[in-house]
Amino acid sequence: MARALGILLALVALVGIIDAGTARYLDQAGKAVLTSASHELRGRAVLANLPVELPAGWEVTFIETPSIEGVLGLTYTDGRIEVVSGDQVGLATLQHVLAHEVGHAIDVTHLDDSARDEWADARGFDAQWWPETLHHAFDSGAENFAEDYAACTVGNYYNGALAPAPTQAQCEALQEIIR
Repeated sequence: MARALGILLALVALVGIIDAGTARYLDQAGKAVLTSASHELRGRAVLANLPVELPAGWEVTFIETPSIEGVLGLTYTDGRIEVVSGDQVGLATLQHVLAHEVGHAIDVTHLDDSARDEWADARGFDAQWWPETLHHAFDSGAENFAEDYAACTVGNYYNGALAPAPTQAQCEALQEIIR
């Protein structure tokens, strides 16, 4: 809860002001508490507070509602990431989705087939790396790599389908693979 409040309060620091569409209230200690914000400001604040770095040339677009039902983030191989950051997405979920999509960007930018094979071996799965369809994406190596990256960087939960959540040693190995 404290981390979520810190992220929301970072909105003020990022833009210097609170726009007219953002509700602002004071808590009992007199500190500003934001209860809602534009999806763009909300997404930018969360991204700025993540311990991840977007690869050079990549850009994130924040949208209020999903363009595909049930999909909160999409990464395109041309350097675009699209993330749903409306109020319907909790802050922990938004953090995870952003880290997951950055994981895809790192995969596309920094990994080759050898590094992908090394990671799959380290995680103990043998699956096709690139998904054939969006409906079967979590059965692919690429989705599990992105989940592993998210788990290793924000650690709030894990949705991988091919292996359990990565261990600390595996997270350290992941950092070596992507360097």
